[in-house]
Amino acid sequence: MAAQEGGWQQATGAQVQQLHTLLQSVTPVSAYARNVLIALDELSYVEPVIVPDLLKSSRAETAYQELMSGKAQTMLEVHPNPAQDFVVVGWTLENEQVSGSIAIHRITGGLMSTFTFNTPVDKQTVDTREWPSGAYVVTLTLNGKVMESAKFTLVK
Repeated sequence: MAAQEGGWQQATGAQVQQLHTLLQSVTPVSAYARNVLIALDELSYVEPVIVPDLLKSSRAETAYQELMSGKAQTMLEVHPNPAQDFVVVGWTLENEQVSGSIAIHRITGGLMSTFTFNTPVDKQTVDTREWPSGAYVVTLTLNGKVMESAKFTLVK
């Protein structure tokens, strides 16, 4: 059709019939045939509109808004920050049957303190008077898996 004079705008009856045949095939060519037939006013096509399930969307939107509006729940709490002579490390876990550990490292990597626990909610005061000023990372580990970390600064 492109090679003939007038191009596809002046398609013959046989060419229009071939376009209708191509339209029935499930190939990328069928989209081209549909577009040419629409341009020739041989076919009227209405684009399907997919309407979302409003109940599904509203449930997802509500859950998303709740997630975005709330503050992330933390299991680990460290204060004061910045600290000077001591730091209080607290944890709040959902599971009653728990055992874990807390490790405090200098930001440069040296281990400064570690302790284990078996209560779901508690606090531990750590003496930092002999530690150098700098940044420290507190890591909560449960069943060998790091669950959360927090950072604090020590100033002297």
